[in-house]
Amino acid sequence: MHEVRKSLEERLGHVPEFYRVPFGHVVIFTDVEAPPPEIATEPWEVIDCEGLKTAISVHLLRGCQTTACQA
Repeated sequence: MHEVRKSLEERLGHVPEFYRVPFGHVVIFTDVEAPPPEIATEPWEVIDCEGLKTAISVHLLRGCQTTACQA
């Protein structure tokens, strides 16, 4: 992630505040269990039918906190 940011900053020079907005991704399997973790995913990147028993806000906050640490 740091390499992408550095490359953009070098290409754009001054980076507008708009481009400093953090982003992330999560895949939700609503009707099935998630694939095994061996497929190179982080636990916070996947929510399956069992995970949906927990409030979605818990998952979103976990993802935000995890990705914020990587920024």
